[in-house]
Amino acid sequence: MKPLTSLLLFLVGVVLCGPAWAATITVDCGSASTVQTALSSASSGDTVRCTGSGWSGNVSIPNNKNITLDGGGVTVSGTLRIPSSPTFSARVTNFTFSSTSRYAIVTGDGYTNKPWRFDHSTIAGGTQAIMGLGSGPGLIDHLTATNMGAFQQMIEPHYEGPDSTAGWANAHTPGSPNAIYIEDSTFARPGGDIWDGSCVIQAYYGARVVARNNSINAAMLEVHGSEGAIGGRWWEFYNNRFTNGAICIRAGSGIVFNNTGSMQFFAMLEEDSGYPALYQVGRGQNQTLYPAYVWGNTIAPSLNQGGLCSNAAANMVQLNRDVYVPSSGTTLPANCSVGQGYWKTDAGGNWDTTNATAADGALYKCTSTNHWDLYYTPYTYPHPLQAGADSGVPPAPPANLDIR
Repeated sequence: MKPLTSLLLFLVGVVLCGPAWAATITVDCGSASTVQTALSSASSGDTVRCTGSGWSGNVSIPNNKNITLDGGGVTVSGTLRIPSSPTFSARVTNFTFSSTSRYAIVTGDGYTNKPWRFDHSTIAGGTQAIMGLGSGPGLIDHLTATNMGAFQQMIEPHYEGPDSTAGWANAHTPGSPNAIYIEDSTFARPGGDIWDGSCVIQAYYGARVVARNNSINAAMLEVHGSEGAIGGRWWEFYNNRFTNGAICIRAGSGIVFNNTGSMQFFAMLEEDSGYPALYQVGRGQNQTLYPAYVWGNTIAPSLNQGGLCSNAAANMVQLNRDVYVPSSGTTLPANCSVGQGYWKTDAGGNWDTTNATAADGALYKCTSTNHWDLYYTPYTYPHPLQAGADSGVPPAPPANLDIR
């Protein structure tokens, strides 16, 4: 068969058998029912784009197709449900949410599902937790929330809710994509002070959350863990820039490094007495010992100090048992004791794709006497969804074909 004939037959096959190209559906989003109808009628890969005003009722994105909901800059006073699915992924972008109701934005469960994305939007204000996030992984990026209220817990990752211990029973790999990622966003309590209790996040009930490369002014990152409660399970806080901010960790385990700027406090504590307390700092899957690692922050953590962000039982969080401070360099020490950490600066590969270095660092853990194992490499930054990876949207039709 001649080459030209083969190419023509291939192109005909693409036209007849290939997927339909994605469409953009423009709707006046002033009515929740109109938006819901557009979302339900859209095909997988389509974008529903808003004009006019924003809805005041309830909207839910279907979980059986890849959908982008583009706000076109409208302001929404109603609610929105973003699904979690093992097969499909939703994106919500370019909105202002003015709702002050609790959990105006909610997401679904399924910790191994494909991630959703919520980006380039604004949360106008309020005193409630605006976002209630389930166990399904997701990305929040380029969010602006600079009108936070006193004692507002703006984003609450709560895994599968207050009656579930699944978040503590399920395995989790450090650096895993199966978490809530919050990055490249700006949070502020205007004219306020860290003692106003404004929280960017308050992680509950076995949640896994990563906050990185954010700007945080007069607000804190907090992991919940009050007496008798099922606290947050896993956290990674790194490369955030604070102005009069704070970190408060009351449960679970994780990684905290290279947070810069002015910090009023960095607290790590437990409210229950009697070591080991359930869900306390330094515990992991099924309540096993699973130490946290912290280094390179503006201030060192204050262990067991009450009065900063919570009450604290004495001596519950111990250095070199529940929390370790790794050393760093390019050569792993010949000798080590179990639990010690070492941040190897020439390892990890190019996980931070914003710089020109070939290796951005990785954490090694001493797992037996004088033996190191690779423990943690941060997940790719920026998150691959920022580049449109794994969006489920088909490629654009071929252009500029020259058939001779």
